Amino acid sequence: EQGKVFAFDPVHEHLEVLAFNAAQFPWANVQVMPYGLSDNDVCCAPMRLNSYSPGFSSANQRVPLRSIDSLVASGDIDQLDFLKLDVEGFELNVLKGAANAIDRFHPKMAVSLYHKPNDLFELPQFIKQRFPFYDFRLEHYTIHAEETVLYCLPRA
Repeated sequence: EQGKVFAFDPVHEHLEVLAFNAAQFPWANVQVMPYGLSDNDVCCAPMRLNSYSPGFSSANQRVPLRSIDSLVASGDIDQLDFLKLDVEGFELNVLKGAANAIDRFHPKMAVSLYHKPNDLFELPQFIKQRFPFYDFRLEHYTIHAEETVLYCLPRA
């Protein structure tokens, strides 16, 4: 109830769904952010796909993006306790763009490891080298290849 949830999506049609879902919660603590996350900022309007499309491809369209570090620096985000990343293959980009915030706040993290063939190896290796204060736990949720998540828990 006292927390704050930031929900990011760069697609106009998805933002409508996010806003509707956020309005269903008993607390008004979800802030819909009309851009995706990455390691750099790209200022443009949300993409239009003319349909709801989880796992969309941007093709050659410009995608509005922000880094978590720039959001912290601007004061749009003032605390980071938990970071859940399921960003369709941009997980490494987002982690690089959140490096200062992760160093500062040591958030718990849940990072999807199934969008790219090397994610299972590259993402844990990057996190271990760049953020050595984490212990890992790996979980898998279905009989399919997807839904493998790396949980990163900061040491006390």
